Amino acid sequence: MTHNDKPKHGDDALERLGDLQRLGQALFEREAGRLARKHGVDDPRAQRFIRAARGSQQTLTALEVSRDARPQNLRAEQDETVVYGRVSTSDRRSVANVEVMIEDTGGRVQRAAGSSSTDAGGRYSLRIQPAVAAKLAGKEYILTVRNSRGDVIYRAASTLKLELSQALQVDVDLGQRVPPRRPSTQPRSRPPIEEPEQPEQPIRPVRPTKPVEPVVFKVSGLVLSSERKPVSGVLVRIYDKDRQYDDLLGAALTNRKGEFSARYRFQDFSEGEATADLFFVVLDADEQELLSTADQVRFNADRETIVTLTLPS
Repeated sequence: MTHNDKPKHGDDALERLGDLQRLGQALFEREAGRLARKHGVDDPRAQRFIRAARGSQQTLTALEVSRDARPQNLRAEQDETVVYGRVSTSDRRSVANVEVMIEDTGGRVQRAAGSSSTDAGGRYSLRIQPAVAAKLAGKEYILTVRNSRGDVIYRAASTLKLELSQALQVDVDLGQRVPPRRPSTQPRSRPPIEEPEQPEQPIRPVRPTKPVEPVVFKVSGLVLSSERKPVSGVLVRIYDKDRQYDDLLGAALTNRKGEFSARYRFQDFSEGEATADLFFVVLDADEQELLSTADQVRFNADRETIVTLTLPS
């Protein structure tokens, strides 16, 4: 076994663990849905499985972070220069699809050096070809990260010196979160976890140690058939769309008028976001998916959101 083989075997083990964790989470969600349809979302048994599904998601997130944060060991070919590393948030979550480039100390982008987009694990590899590397060698440069609009979201505080036949590892910490896609009027800071327990919440908070005022969001709506008639007895799941991990915020059954209502809190969606980006999944009594709005996300949802979900024919 060579040195380069070892990380691959570690990746395989983490992938297998991740697959098992995803299977467990799917089973928890399935049982939670069955109990919610039979006894109601607030039934203690349904609540236990909802909490178990959330815990399973947190474990899966930790496994994926461990996989993405594994050490790298890239080498430069003769006379080329390589700058590589990983872009993540302060909680070590990967940041995909951002562009890594270098500037000189005067702020001029070195376009001849090229750029590198981060993959799903937040990894980038900027390989500077020998002809260009020879011109840049021995000078100081600054690493920058840009979003999909070309805006600089990170500029290194210290410079790096490029040398021929050398590979430099530069990991980037973007802080709490990549800036939101749209400006929001909601407060950006996440309130403390310690808060009074809300009995009407589908997913109850951790037992508080210090009372604070909760911040609650409400989602209500109507499920209609393709003939625009109310659909009763179907389960509506509410999700927060994220770059990698879609958080289950809650679930509710429609009444005889096709109406549903659910509540969620800051703590129920990803850390660092001021608002949730909502989409909905509707399931029938046999757990068959009737509708998903994952491709029609409601970005930066208000404190109270009202939707109408029309099932396809």
